[in-house]
Formats: sequence, C-alpha cells, structure tokens
Amino acid sequence: MMFRNNILFAAFACVALGSAVPGEVLGARSDRGLDAGMQHTVSDSRVANGSPSVNKRAITVYTVDFAARTGLNDITVSRCSKNANYTTGFLDMQIDATCGLEFYYKYKITTGKIEALMKVPTGNGVVTGISMYGQNGDEIDIEVQGSNTKQMMDMYYYKGTAGLTAANPIVAPNSVDLSADFHTYGIELLTNSINWYLDGVLVQTVSKTDAAKYPTLAGDFPMIGLYTTSRFGSDVGTPDYTGGPKHAYIKWAKFTHY
Repeated sequence: MMFRNNILFAAFACVALGSAVPGEVLGARSDRGLDAGMQHTVSDSRVANGSPSVNKRAITVYTVDFAARTGLNDITVSRCSKNANYTTGFLDMQIDATCGLEFYYKYKITTGKIEALMKVPTGNGVVTGISMYGQNGDEIDIEVQGSNTKQMMDMYYYKGTAGLTAANPIVAPNSVDLSADFHTYGIELLTNSINWYLDGVLVQTVSKTDAAKYPTLAGDFPMIGLYTTSRFGSDVGTPDYTGGPKHAYIKWAKFTHY
C-alpha cells in the first residue's frame, strides 16, 4: 500500500512519531465503539512515542484473541477507534465516510510472521490491508480489494521503492469468494526471503538477491486496517456508504518472533 504517497499516512505518522495524537489501546466493548475511558495514551516505555520494541520478546508467539478479549495490550489503535466494535466471537472493524479502523502490534518483528483470521468486506473502494511497515519505508503487504474478493494482492517495498513491478494477484483456490467466510492471511519476513500465506498455504515467495533492495526493516510496525480511495486512489473504485459502514471481522491476530 506504500504509505509514503498518501495523506492518511500522516495520521499514522503522528502517532508513530509522537505528536499530540495518542495511540489508543483496545479496551472494553461499547455500543458506540471503544469507551472513552479506555482510550488513552500508551504509557508502556517499550512503545514510547509509538516506537516499537527493539528487543525480541521472551515468548515466541503472541496471540490477540478478540473473541476471548485477551492480548489486547499488545496492540494499539492508530486510527479511527470509534469504528472498533466487539461482538460475539470477533472484533467488528468498520470503515465509513469519515475513517477506517487501523491497529498495529507494539513490538518490532525482526524476523517472524504476522497472521490474522478475518472475513473481509466487499464493495468498490474498500481495501483490507495486512502489513509490515518500517520507518525507513520498507514494507510488505497483503491487500484484498473489495471490488475483487476472489484474490489477494501481495507486494513489498524497500525504502519506499516497489520491489515488484506490479502488485501480484493470488487467486483464491477454486476462485473462492474471500468475503463469504473467514480466512487466514499471513506474511513472513525471514533473513533471506519473504513469504505470503493464504489459509496456511504458502502462495508466494520472494528471495533476497540484493541486500540493498530487501525490506529488512519492514517489521517495525506489523499492522492491520481498512482503507479506501484516499490511500489507494480511484483505481480501487468509489466506496458507497449509503447502506452504512463496511465491515471486516477479525477473530484473532497472531504475531510470531523468530
């Protein structure tokens, strides 16, 4: 999704770089989103000013279980907390005409994996993104565009430069509609390769051939969010919110440190 060329990254950067806009820790359920009392500046010294931890964590795998509401302190909302709503069994991530929900994992993944079990929305102008983003412009992405939910797109950037000439479309097995049910999406950053997964199956690998053109620092901010034309431009279509917000449902997100 290459954050460097869009306005919305400025909002994320304000949180990440320590402006007056605070990150927000996901908290208790509220009919109007997160309770105001649960929206507070992150005080954990490991993520001061939104910066990730530089040290590998003691435990290898960290799971944020939205059904059980466990592990929530490991993530921070970087945008649109009003569009985070808990319901039975999952977090309802919403995007409307004002903004889309985005959250990131507080800890740097030097090498490791981000996974999420999600049901993505359909419709023009809406994109579900699972990413690793480095403060130097390194980036690895999975995107599912609502205009074509029978495929996911994978891509990466090194210091803001595209590593692929175009986003690589991965067609779902048997052309399954990814918006019809929950599916597991995964990105794995290794020392010498990047791997993308769909439902636990390896669907794309890019090997490092030139260290200067490899997104080594992409794991600074592992993140998940809903986005629209303000980030991607008109190529993804024009969103229609006349029927209300668009919804993505996420049961869990898993962050693995190698």
